[in-house]
Amino acid sequence: MAMKKCRECGQAVSSSAKVCPNCGVKNPYASPKGLIRFVLLLGLIAFAAITNQGGKSSSSSSSGSNYQTVEDSQDLRDEAQLVIQAKGYKCKKVNSTSAAAFGGEITVFCDDVYQYKIKDNGGKYVVTAE
Repeated sequence: MAMKKCRECGQAVSSSAKVCPNCGVKNPYASPKGLIRFVLLLGLIAFAAITNQGGKSSSSSSSGSNYQTVEDSQDLRDEAQLVIQAKGYKCKKVNSTSAAAFGGEITVFCDDVYQYKIKDNGGKYVVTAE
């Protein structure tokens, strides 16, 4: 059996010992398995949090262009409606949205009549009526 240090007193103790012969602490040599499992679990949670963005959008850079996938959701519709109205256009109800594959542009259909394009220019939205 391997000799390890007691977690309490630091004296040499067998890794299979149930009690430290020096200080009497139970399980003097705690296996690092629990710590390793905790670190792995924490790493998996961090990885999942980084890679999962709620399924709403993700982007990566490719040759200077932004590639985006955006799902039509009620949150996206509400935000698009606010942007369109803030720019002075009519939009009582957003019927649907459609995202362009490149360029950060979203096509928005309002009131079964109007069609707008919203382009994100570094946080400044440009709205054009189609």
